[in-house]
Amino acid sequence: MIGGLQNVEVFNFLFELSNHKNVLLLTGNHEQNLFNYAFEMPVRSKEFLNKTAVQFAEAGIDKSMLRQFYRKLGQIAYINFRGGNYIISHGGVPYIPEQSLDFYSTDCFIRGIGNYEDDVDQIFENWQKSKNSILKPLRHKGYRGRFSNKT
Repeated sequence: MIGGLQNVEVFNFLFELSNHKNVLLLTGNHEQNLFNYAFEMPVRSKEFLNKTAVQFAEAGIDKSMLRQFYRKLGQIAYINFRGGNYIISHGGVPYIPEQSLDFYSTDCFIRGIGNYEDDVDQIFENWQKSKNSILKPLRHKGYRGRFSNKT
């Protein structure tokens, strides 16, 4: 929701979805401006301030509604689906910590780890081999933020 063509429509759709018990929306790095704006913190994006925030105000979407929505967003989902365990996040992580997922900061799951140039697939594959792991990365249009133990 940063300077898109249909910010209000997208927000209203996601807000409605967020009220369903079987829906978990995950936050990503693009929601930072939404968070800052809703919670009265400095917003760095001029496009958000000059376009998105104006569109929200004109549509009657106030900051309390934005805060209500943001509080419903998750940072990570760990689910079991059709016999496989999945970790789903916005940002890619190159390996799963041995101790617990608690040893990753929330920012890692939101923004990912490393640089865009890093070969996350190769890093994960090397980690997987070293740990004899059954986790497999799931790719969706190049996105590497989900892992599965389903074979």
